[in-house]
Amino acid sequence: MNSTNLAMSVNGLNITCTRSTGLAMLRSATGNPAVVGSVDALAVGATGAPCTSALGPMTMTPVTPWAVLAQDHDATTGVTKGHLDRVDIKMNAGPIVFRVKGKVAYTYTNTTGRLTVTSAPGQLLVTESANGGVALPVGSSLIGTGTYLVKAAGTTTGPAIIGTHP
Repeated sequence: MNSTNLAMSVNGLNITCTRSTGLAMLRSATGNPAVVGSVDALAVGATGAPCTSALGPMTMTPVTPWAVLAQDHDATTGVTKGHLDRVDIKMNAGPIVFRVKGKVAYTYTNTTGRLTVTSAPGQLLVTESANGGVALPVGSSLIGTGTYLVKAAGTTTGPAIIGTHP
């Protein structure tokens, strides 16, 4: 899976990543909620295209796997809403090091293979912070959005998530 842009913010500190790629496994499942897959690897930023912030280049190290939970599937539209669970990302900009943990809401569309993530206040929280002072205190929310194109292994199309509607 790949993303064109991730835009994030913590206490007004904007972070932009123009490149993000990962490996996810999605499958059909029944139930609400239901585990429909996992994010097994994620690389945020790249050589020559690091994540940027007012603090300078930002390095992000996702700690995976993350679970992909479906909470609402509409069979008519092929759209599934849910969240990525057990999200854990270590972040640093020079001497400033912090870590966020929690969950991120997503919408996945079977026909396009697009997985759009949108974290809301209170979903991803700073759980550790060193040298961030009042700008990055523990308990702050990381808010962000991004869209990934997901492809089934060996194909050019996205996998279909088939679940139940609540």
